[in-house]
Amino acid sequence: MGGSDLRVSRRALLAGAGACLTGLAQPASATEAWLQQAVLREVNAFRASQRRPALGLDARLTQAATAHSLDMLRWGRMSHAGSDGSDPGARISRAGYRWRSYRENVGAGYMGVPEVMHGWITSPGHRDNMLADDVTQVGVGYAGAPGMMPGNMPRLFWTLVLAAPR
Repeated sequence: MGGSDLRVSRRALLAGAGACLTGLAQPASATEAWLQQAVLREVNAFRASQRRPALGLDARLTQAATAHSLDMLRWGRMSHAGSDGSDPGARISRAGYRWRSYRENVGAGYMGVPEVMHGWITSPGHRDNMLADDVTQVGVGYAGAPGMMPGNMPRLFWTLVLAAPR
């Protein structure tokens, strides 16, 4: 891991630890805003490396992503289905976003932005979602709490919603 990657990882780890100390991460906290911008930068850097246009951050998609991350945290498991049985399209619509297309990446246990991005980039389906030509905007959600999940993984949940409006 290079020096700048290590520095970002430390910052993300400290930010995640701060969210954990306050219990459930609250939407729009300074920590979450920093993580959202960091994920957006990394997604767009990855897209640029593959000659894809940059995506914009959308507040409604971020609301849907954050709500899903919090739901996974409360439920204690990672899934594309919500605890109420909702799929990503239903959650995106619930947030007031009228979508033409959407995709979703979720992750659990990743300690920081570099780690979750590595997980998504090395997973063929998640990689395809981030490089999709039918999306123009993203929302980023993160939730964490003290303690460990089964498998000795930290209780950290990430959601990346990618979509295009109608």
